[in-house]
Order: sequence, then C-alpha cells, then structure tokens
Amino acid sequence: MDDAARNVRTVYVTLLGVWAYLAIIVGSTTDEQLLRGSVVVLPVIQLGLPIIGFYLVAPFLFVLLHFNLLVQHQMLAKKLRDFGREVVKLNKTDRQLERRKLFPLPFSYLLEGPEESRGTMMVMVWITLIALPVLLFLAFQIRFLAYQEPSVTWIHRALLIIDIGLVD
Repeated sequence: MDDAARNVRTVYVTLLGVWAYLAIIVGSTTDEQLLRGSVVVLPVIQLGLPIIGFYLVAPFLFVLLHFNLLVQHQMLAKKLRDFGREVVKLNKTDRQLERRKLFPLPFSYLLEGPEESRGTMMVMVWITLIALPVLLFLAFQIRFLAYQEPSVTWIHRALLIIDIGLVD
C-alpha cells in the first residue's frame, strides 16, 4: 500500500507543480499579448509557444493530468478500504498504531488515518483536488475573454464541466 501512496504522492505533487506553473503563465498574460497573438515564453524551459495555442492545449493537458490523479486516488482508496477492514479487527491501541504507520499522504490520512487529523486533511484534499483545478479553469476563461474567440471560450467551459464531472 505504501508503494501506491508514493505513486499517488508523485502524481499529486506533479499536479500541484503544473497548476502553479500554468497559473503563473495565465496570470502574467496581458490583454495586449492576446490581441496581438504574441508568443508566450514558458518560464524555466524558455520555450516559445503561440499564445492562442497555449490557451487551447494547456487546459486539455491539465484535465488529463487531473484525471490521472483522480484515478490514482480511486485505486489507493480501494487499498485503504481493505486496510480499514483489517485494522478494525485489532484492539483500539493497535488500531491507532497501525493507522499512524500510514504513508504520510493527506488522502490516506483522510480515509484511514487517526481521527484527530481527518478534519485538516479534508480541507487540504478539498482545496488541492477540487478548488484549485476549478480556479485554474476559471482563470483560463477570464484571461482569455479579451481575445473574444467564442469557440475557445466554449472549449474552456466544456473542460471546466468535464473536470468538475471527473471529481464526482
């Protein structure tokens, strides 16, 4: 189970890094860049992309990454449920000790961790798995409105709806 949690952690940290990277790019885009169809230079890797292409491709890639993370969480949840069924058979002290041995991942602690940590973990998981992706899609939409291309705006809306649907 620890291997599954490590894998989820890697995808989780990757998603948060990509989220921050995309948020920086979207936040630094100006209306003038959009209207001129300038090239956006991606920070760190110094790769120039047509700004319209970036606003079309980046949201798709983020949905795929988010979907992958949600699938990884679902597989880990099955393993954690099995763990929970086995832990229930132990006495209360041993049960608490076993739960404290879980790999330190907010999602694991939310589902099967010590009772006292579940509230904090719920907030952390909710913010990072639900709120931040939705905020990023809204930022894509709001920033791209200056370009006034209805087809791209509808693509952004569709991706937002798809992403929200994936969380369910």
